Amino acid sequence: MKKSTKRFLSLISMILVLSTVLGAFAACNKDTEGGEETTGEEITTGTDTPNTPSDATTIDYTVEVVSAGGLAMQGVKFDVYAGNEIKGYGEIGEDGKATVKLPAGASYSIVLSNVPDGYDVKDSYTFTGVSAKIILTSAVIDDEDLSGVMYKLGDVMHDFAVTTTDGTEFRLSEALEDKKCVLINFFYTTCSPCVSEFPYINAVAGRYTEDVAVIAINPTSMPGETEEAVKNFKEQYELSIPMAKANGDLASAFGVTGYPTSVFVDRYGVICLIEIGGLPSETPFTRAFDYFTHPQYVQKLFNSIEELTPIEKPDVEMPSSDEIKNAIVQGNMNVTFHPEENEQDKEFAWPFIIDPEDPNAIMSSNSFKDGSFAVMYADIELKAGEALAIDYFTQTEGGADILFVLVNGRDIYQISGVSEDWETCYPYVALEDGTYEVAITYLKDSSTNLGNDIVKIKNMRIVNKENVDRETFIPRYAATNKAEDGMGFENYATVVYNENDGYYHVHDANGPLLLANLMSSTPFSDESINDMGYGLTGTDGKFVHNGVNIYTTPLEGRMYNLTNYANFSINGYLYGYVPVTEELREMLEICVQIAGKEKNNPNQWLQVCSYYDAYGTDKQLDNPIMGLANFSAYEAIETTDPNNIIKNTFTYTHAVMPRGYRSKFTPTKSGVYLIRSYGTEQLHGWIFTDASPLDPVYQYEFVERIYKVDEDTYKTDLNNVYMVVYLTEGKDYYINIALLDPTLVGTVEYSVEYVAETEILFRAASPGPFTYCESSVGGMSELVAAGVSAKLGDDGFYHAVNKDGSLGSKFYADFVNTTEIFSSQSILQLIDIGAFDFRLDEIDTEVVRTMKKYTDADGNVDRDACINAIKSYYSDNYELIEGQVLEALAGKYHGAGDDYTERMREIVAEKLISEDNETKGCVIVDEELANILQLLMDKYTFKNVETSWRKLCFYYQAINATEAL
Repeated sequence: MKKSTKRFLSLISMILVLSTVLGAFAACNKDTEGGEETTGEEITTGTDTPNTPSDATTIDYTVEVVSAGGLAMQGVKFDVYAGNEIKGYGEIGEDGKATVKLPAGASYSIVLSNVPDGYDVKDSYTFTGVSAKIILTSAVIDDEDLSGVMYKLGDVMHDFAVTTTDGTEFRLSEALEDKKCVLINFFYTTCSPCVSEFPYINAVAGRYTEDVAVIAINPTSMPGETEEAVKNFKEQYELSIPMAKANGDLASAFGVTGYPTSVFVDRYGVICLIEIGGLPSETPFTRAFDYFTHPQYVQKLFNSIEELTPIEKPDVEMPSSDEIKNAIVQGNMNVTFHPEENEQDKEFAWPFIIDPEDPNAIMSSNSFKDGSFAVMYADIELKAGEALAIDYFTQTEGGADILFVLVNGRDIYQISGVSEDWETCYPYVALEDGTYEVAITYLKDSSTNLGNDIVKIKNMRIVNKENVDRETFIPRYAATNKAEDGMGFENYATVVYNENDGYYHVHDANGPLLLANLMSSTPFSDESINDMGYGLTGTDGKFVHNGVNIYTTPLEGRMYNLTNYANFSINGYLYGYVPVTEELREMLEICVQIAGKEKNNPNQWLQVCSYYDAYGTDKQLDNPIMGLANFSAYEAIETTDPNNIIKNTFTYTHAVMPRGYRSKFTPTKSGVYLIRSYGTEQLHGWIFTDASPLDPVYQYEFVERIYKVDEDTYKTDLNNVYMVVYLTEGKDYYINIALLDPTLVGTVEYSVEYVAETEILFRAASPGPFTYCESSVGGMSELVAAGVSAKLGDDGFYHAVNKDGSLGSKFYADFVNTTEIFSSQSILQLIDIGAFDFRLDEIDTEVVRTMKKYTDADGNVDRDACINAIKSYYSDNYELIEGQVLEALAGKYHGAGDDYTERMREIVAEKLISEDNETKGCVIVDEELANILQLLMDKYTFKNVETSWRKLCFYYQAINATEAL
């Protein structure tokens, strides 16, 4: 195999899961049927005894702690006693074992600590011999309180109960009394991936009713996601699995951020798999249920459902080259076919074989072989001006199972989906005589099979390039024919800068776009420009010019750095490629001068570049990063007739990070504009300018209370974006609207409409995250909260400071809704949990709150239960705060202030606004309240960020020329 082709296959093979479940169903010593594999906690004593039973001799003893399902209990600590005297201690490792040196010949007892919640632990375990194996049984934790719980793989679940749409109760503990696995699926009714996977869950669950329980839970608070909506959803899609509408506590405990999310709980109540994203196939659910319900189930944690996909090695061979040639080659063609020959790859490479239904076609042999690939190579002689033509037919999962066609290691075609009929592609058009290696590779993903799940090839032939009859783009290097001395290249493409579009083109100003490959190997180097700049190897990340590292800092007077262009390249539809602007050309010239060997070659930068020749069409290849940068933005069309709304669109086929596409809008007159979206998924919006291409000049927060003075036109529906801003005539603005969940795909619709010369809105005072900026004192960086400035007025209330320095609206603290900072609790709820007792810091408050929960009627505190709950709440960070937690449990607190709990209750009673308008549930902020809220922010967020209390507030903003973006 040619090196370039092998490199490509190694890359795309990463997509496949070529791993299996180790020891998938190793035999157990006990019958594991029905979750009754042990009699409880047990200890198996080793039979070996030390050769010299003398107390003066110390030897290695082995302590093993595993779950009843065979899972290594890593992190469990133990002390070894002889009578009442500690003789040794240790901590269980990844293999479930630990060694400890002890005097030989004695009888010992083991005391365990740091055992996760949900396991039944004895006070001690007595053993003789030199090894001890302790088996811990687990069961669903009886406590249903999820306060502070953050689940992770391997945790035992707390019990929970939900009421399904048919009025019955689903309780986890009851389900596991006679089931071996429970699937908890988090969804919402307008989630497209959720809709796609439910028929498959429903079908597979119907075949496993004896052993598996399924509960689908809608935990969202989005508009329209009601109990009635869930009931209607179930009826609409004719689903038999139980479904329920519930609060978000359970989803929050799992940290659910994407939908759907599937959680698999095994017979021991242990979370063994959390899968985020839709699975539109029966296969993954079947494999999961098969594993978790197996009679000889061995407990194992899975990071992905793909880990349950077994490897299946090829059991067929490719026909001879002559047999393939007789089947698919038309006309006189000098070609030799061969299978995968690389030792590393050929063990798993399925061949192409003659189609049993059509002797004049070949087909991939890895149909329904999940996580596999089929490959065939053809060495073909072509003359200059000749084109290779191939007919193909696919029945695959679109976007997941892909037929790649490569020529000399370059990815030419990616074909996927279901063909209506045979189609033709032209993988290559030769510019010179030669032999070209064509690799045909079909990659199968690990979950979904669609139709016959197969690709077929026939009618391989050579035609003249003038006879290419469909739109075809062939990639070319801008530098060709490597010089004999190995220094540089003999030929370089002619490139011309087009001032109208701002890009370099090949041949002439209207020719193909010149594209820089920033993420992969190029004729310049096997190491990508991005890797060089990032400093993985080679130049150690020092693309420095005049003291400036251009990887992280733009050239003087320019807009973007090299990192920005790399981000554009990985978000475009041609991975790694960006069109060359004047700005990028300057940076490439610097890069190759630093990293290259030819110091006097002005064309050296072209060794990083490629372009696409067009055949069968009069147009050139589209810009691969359209919409990703200011210079490649789409054009937004303004609505001029309110009765005829013009909807612009962004179409997301994949996650775009940093977030979203951009469109350029240049107002024809100055004034207030409404930029709003139309959709069912939650969206986020930003506006950029050329002066601020990376930091938005406006950021929309979906928590904003936006109201129009006279009508509800601007009143937010939480899902959609309503950006009401003053824009200046003739100035370029860049609108960016993206799905709040970047894992989702779909089309975003939005409109741009002039509203009035001025407007007044009730909106968030400090949207967006905390950021660092350079202080005016000593050039130090300081943390700041964005938004409008605050100043105390003569009336005793804080006011927003207008851009002209005058005082504007009063600030209104929102007491009843969750805010950007406290996303799960309102100020009223924070009062109830003691957050305003500043004698306690954040950790102290959590400890006191936990102690109350574990205090009985006589005032006795269950200390161990408190510690375990706090450990669960702080998870991996617990060790860092353990000392403070123990002090707080003993009554030593770490706050430096007073208790304002009762004063906050008084403020609520005296000052909470009850009028039914946009300020309902708010309190106007005076100096006292601002000081108290600042103490709250200091306690729970970044301390001493000036006026960060504004993040809990809203104000009336006058949208006019002085507030122009």
